[in-house]
Amino acid sequence: SCCRSKLSQYKRRLEALRDGGSSLGSFSTFLNQGLSRREIVTLNALRCCIKDHVSNFAGDVANKWRQYGKYTDGTYIDGTYTDGTFDFYPSLLIGHLRQQSESQLQLQEMMSHSQLFIEFVDQRKKASATKNEKAKGDVGKFIAAWVYVHWKRKRREK
Repeated sequence: SCCRSKLSQYKRRLEALRDGGSSLGSFSTFLNQGLSRREIVTLNALRCCIKDHVSNFAGDVANKWRQYGKYTDGTYIDGTYTDGTFDFYPSLLIGHLRQQSESQLQLQEMMSHSQLFIEFVDQRKKASATKNEKAKGDVGKFIAAWVYVHWKRKRREK
């Protein structure tokens, strides 16, 4: 992951570029001259550092989202049984993340309460439900085909 020392290096390099007449400090210069090779290399390295940080931001939520919430029991509503729902609890995630560095934790704590992050967990839940439904459908088709074949064989024997 991208550490503070790398960010400090990138900051110093950007400041040196700015002080050296870089096109990063002037929009009109940027439009007329574009970026130098050094500016491109610096910005790409910084972009990769940020991308690495963001991709590691959610930790293991993408694969282990279930451990950060609870399912409610199913209920009858208007005579129809509804499956339980999944509720995401940011506090469960934060409890797990407390082992990580304090500065990263503050950002993750703010983000985990955001609608964007809650939507991310909800998308993981929906993807999992779709996968489970497909698996149930495949099992159901297999059982139906097996029963049909054996039922047909029994009918022929009679």
